[in-house]
Amino acid sequence: MMDAGLKHRTKVRVFGKLFSERHLLLLASGSFFVLYGLFLGICIPYHLWHVEQTQLFSFNLDYLSVFLTRPGKPLEYAGSFLVQFFYYPWLGAFLLTTVGVLLFILIRSCLKKLNIHGVLWSFLPVLGLLMLQTNLHYSQVYSFHLIVVLLCFRLYLEVDNQWWRLAGFAFCWPLLFWLAGAYAFVFLLLCLLVTLKEVQKLPHMLLPLGYCLLSFGWLAVGYYDVFQLPFDVFLGYPFIQMDQSLYGWGIANLLYLPTLLIVVWFVPHQVRKAWLAWNFKTIGLTVVLLSVAFWGVSHYGLNKKQELILKMDYYVQQEQWNKVLELGKSYPGVNQLVVYYTNLALSKQGLLTTQLFDYPQIGSKGLRLRWERNRLASLLGGEVFFQLHYFNEAFRWAFESSVSNGLNPRALKRMAQTSLANGHLELAQKYVSLLEETLFYRNWAFRFREQIEQAASTPLLRTVNYTFQVHRDFTSDIRGFDLKVDELLQNCPENDAAFDYCTASLLLDKKLEELKELVLKNPDRFSGQLDGQLAEAVLLYQNLNGKSLDEIQVEPAVYRRFEEFARALSRNRGKRAAYQLEAAFGTTFWYYFYFY
Repeated sequence: MMDAGLKHRTKVRVFGKLFSERHLLLLASGSFFVLYGLFLGICIPYHLWHVEQTQLFSFNLDYLSVFLTRPGKPLEYAGSFLVQFFYYPWLGAFLLTTVGVLLFILIRSCLKKLNIHGVLWSFLPVLGLLMLQTNLHYSQVYSFHLIVVLLCFRLYLEVDNQWWRLAGFAFCWPLLFWLAGAYAFVFLLLCLLVTLKEVQKLPHMLLPLGYCLLSFGWLAVGYYDVFQLPFDVFLGYPFIQMDQSLYGWGIANLLYLPTLLIVVWFVPHQVRKAWLAWNFKTIGLTVVLLSVAFWGVSHYGLNKKQELILKMDYYVQQEQWNKVLELGKSYPGVNQLVVYYTNLALSKQGLLTTQLFDYPQIGSKGLRLRWERNRLASLLGGEVFFQLHYFNEAFRWAFESSVSNGLNPRALKRMAQTSLANGHLELAQKYVSLLEETLFYRNWAFRFREQIEQAASTPLLRTVNYTFQVHRDFTSDIRGFDLKVDELLQNCPENDAAFDYCTASLLLDKKLEELKELVLKNPDRFSGQLDGQLAEAVLLYQNLNGKSLDEIQVEPAVYRRFEEFARALSRNRGKRAAYQLEAAFGTTFWYYFYFY
């Protein structure tokens, strides 16, 4: 009979024939990148869509020329070309997965050329890249800078003669610095490490010095004679515009390969052979480590709340208000952006003053965003002004977004819409012409140009929303949260959306006196018996002030419910009151008044 050891060796040989290193590598890497693409497509589709919304790629020579005048910008142009396809998130996920595949292939090829084996080392930087790709502050175009740097290094390794390598570096360095900016320093570091490792003769000691002299000599020529940019812009781009939250993972990803080379070269050969061999031990270890790493990216890198907010933003742009409200209810906790979009959706559904407290509220600051010079506030904050037909203010926010983010399709569309609404047809044509040079917005631009031409041919109706035209310009509160709806109503009393926002603001600020006056001064809007949350506010005013308002008729059902609330409140005092009353009265103005 065959002994146990022989059986085991036979099984291993059969396994080895069926699953060679090449087959196992293809199976492992294929499975890994399928999961990679599914992760991007399922977990962050609205993140990818949002990235496309914040940049504009134009098929225009003037647009291209801007990218040719600064180091690092040419590859940003190439990246921007691909980012425009994020208009379809699954296509964006496929492109980012392709970037991950290229990074894996280049890292593995470089390591094999340097006689460093073990597939795990090629997967780790891809996971680091995935961690960055889930960060909203990370510009996906930076991935292409790293890919090109690694490609240049791989070509560099193909040259065996060290002096020819130096000559190739002298040619490649200025071109690479122009293409990739500060990422080129990674290429310099890798070249120096490989050169130092291979120094065997005394003349070869001059090689590292040659690399340094050539690189810094070219930098001096570029700084003083070619680009003539500020020093930090010349040497630091694109790092100078990265968010601080990216520095940790960004630097780790950039320095991964140089660090790995240093560590591996100092590890004894026998240890490397034992841990880098392709056997059951290393295969199992690789699978376990990659599984843990994927879990880490999902747990620590993926921001599920942020993705939900971006999903709300997507449905706001599609004007699918029911879905916005569903997402607003499903959000865990309270967030100003969520409250802002929820209230906007309630307004568009005509429910702002009747279902306001069915959703979490944070006072009147939940009706708008504060004016701030940052990427998100200016991009999202102008939406409420546009929906209120406050076109001058909506234009200002869109213009600020184009300054903060650079030209982007959402801001251009909004500036075109508001310019047409205000009768500024030439200005509207200017913004539409920019969108006509894009891939995915040209059809919208062509249709919108027809509206401009129709308005131009009808001088008496030069605006789309003539009924709600604001006859004088004024700005919203840039330091607080005042929407200036009172001035909107002075210009256009029939603006129902502005009136609802005015009412909601008074409810959220608990201004009972002003709410009572609002009802008395607008009998046409409140004819018949008053109900809903405005009726609740009137009853509370009467109760607290001991005044009977005979001129305001309230639904009997609201009276009875208020009596129930008063009895429940008298029975439950102290810290437990809010908890005890929430189930029965949590969606009423009374509960909000006492417990928020």
